[in-house]
Amino acid sequence: GLPFRPLDDWMFSPAQAVSTITSHYSLHSISGLGFDDMPLAASAAGAVIQYLKETYRASLNHLKYPVPFSRNEYMVVDANTQRNLELLCTLRDKSKRGSLLGVLDSSVTSMGGRRLRSWILHPLMQLEQINLRQQAVAEFVDSNSLRLRVRAILKEVHDIGRLIGRISGPGANARDMVTLKDSLLKIPLLKEALQSVSASLLQSAVKTLDPLEDVTGLISKALVDSPPLTTTEGNMIRDGYSPELDNLRSLVKDGKDWIAQLQKKETRRTGINSLKVGYNKVFGYYLEITKPNLSLVPPDYIRKQTLVNAERFITPELKERESAILGAEERM
Repeated sequence: GLPFRPLDDWMFSPAQAVSTITSHYSLHSISGLGFDDMPLAASAAGAVIQYLKETYRASLNHLKYPVPFSRNEYMVVDANTQRNLELLCTLRDKSKRGSLLGVLDSSVTSMGGRRLRSWILHPLMQLEQINLRQQAVAEFVDSNSLRLRVRAILKEVHDIGRLIGRISGPGANARDMVTLKDSLLKIPLLKEALQSVSASLLQSAVKTLDPLEDVTGLISKALVDSPPLTTTEGNMIRDGYSPELDNLRSLVKDGKDWIAQLQKKETRRTGINSLKVGYNKVFGYYLEITKPNLSLVPPDYIRKQTLVNAERFITPELKERESAILGAEERM
């Protein structure tokens, strides 16, 4: 009952696979990726990238380099073994609760949960690597203050991997960017919390943690703190970031202030107390005057629409302001 999609043989040909991989990552060759003695792995990686290009239909610049999987590093745990040992779910009701993952998983981020799941399915084979990981875990077990501080920081970190995937695709919005920034801003706090750790695995993690200040700085400078949910609503860009946008906003604000004052001005000029300025998408801005007051309409008013109890007018000055406002709003 699974949907299968057959791929053409040419996608798996060694030459095509190498071409696909080098083209996508702008490489001269694939020698640096570790595929030199693994032609089938290279073919598989090339076919996957080609498949994603045809189905994702958006930028794939966020894809990391393909990494060969070595059986020398990890124990192979096949599907039957996973099921019988109840590594991810129980045999009885297929639930996580009661499985090894359910017992061990106290992670506070989605990324941590995925990493733990991967570790359970790929047990280490090298004693040195096992000891390094155990030393790192032991440091957190032995220090309540360290563990609680790191967990408190991580609770404020969203799923950065998924965010980057969305931002690289066509469906991102400004909130995704702000959420990414807020998560990245926790990195300096993590580095500070882990500054005095002794486990070598944790020390190397501290060294590789990059706060990406250029990214967080740009997002903070460019986007408002609480942008709208969709990009079509506008009002995402912070004042002061774009002089051109600031100028357009000023034009719209000044124009709407002028129109707000227009009603008072025209009421004084015509003596029509019921005169009001309105707007609709079909006719734009207009001056509405009830029929009993039509005798007081100035000669420079241009009739635009007739209603049951009123007439709507425009003036050349009003149309000019309307054109400036609507033009600025569209450019915004």
